Amino acid sequence: NCKVFESPSVRNMAEKIYDCILIGAGAAGLMAAKELAAEGNRVCLLEAAGTAGGRIATIKGGFSGIAEACAEFIHCPAPLTLQILDEAGIEYKEVKGKMFNVKNGKWQQEIHDDHWSEFMRQLDSLQTDISLLQFLQEYFHGNEFAKLRADVKRMAEGFDLADISNASVLSLKKEWQQNEDKNYRITGGFIRLVDHLLKQCRQNRVEIFYNQFVQQIHYSTEQATVATANGEVYKAPKIIITVSAGV
Repeated sequence: NCKVFESPSVRNMAEKIYDCILIGAGAAGLMAAKELAAEGNRVCLLEAAGTAGGRIATIKGGFSGIAEACAEFIHCPAPLTLQILDEAGIEYKEVKGKMFNVKNGKWQQEIHDDHWSEFMRQLDSLQTDISLLQFLQEYFHGNEFAKLRADVKRMAEGFDLADISNASVLSLKKEWQQNEDKNYRITGGFIRLVDHLLKQCRQNRVEIFYNQFVQQIHYSTEQATVATANGEVYKAPKIIITVSAGV
């Protein structure tokens, strides 16, 4: 857990001073670090895990090919992602086929609840933003929609790391309506995108520190001070937190 305090800076610890501190070395953190450093800023990137990538975790050992433990597909349209892959010369291929899942050892085709098309129609007509939970309670509260509600909750929590009690239904609407668009898989694994961004960060002299669990953030109008669990202290006029809302 990260506690944010408005108080004087931490004392009696070795301090590292930058133009900007980023927390989280997932795709967003790496991209932000690369862009900021390219403009001449001295950038520090802190990551709690031992590697970069965040929700991108390609497993290369123990399989005939590769396996994706987290992010697997590029859900289009994703112009920036595809642009980066094209610039890096990283191949990606359109995904075709049907979705299956395994339950109790049995394979079964993934089929949406019978009310899913009705759910999407109602979602499409919605103009005023409310939480996803409010949306389900208002339009799909009956017992006949129990499975639909469970499917929607599972998709929001698992795919988007969203809390349905406060997730914007209009934001999810925009994303979920794109699910029927083309999807792509990166040849060699999603980790190739992370490796490319890491390479660019290093070329721009971004300083990346792994196993740095951010414990406290002290801030004032002039400066932010970040203290990690192992006693390190980092300072900068600006700080960007890129970890997911779920974290």
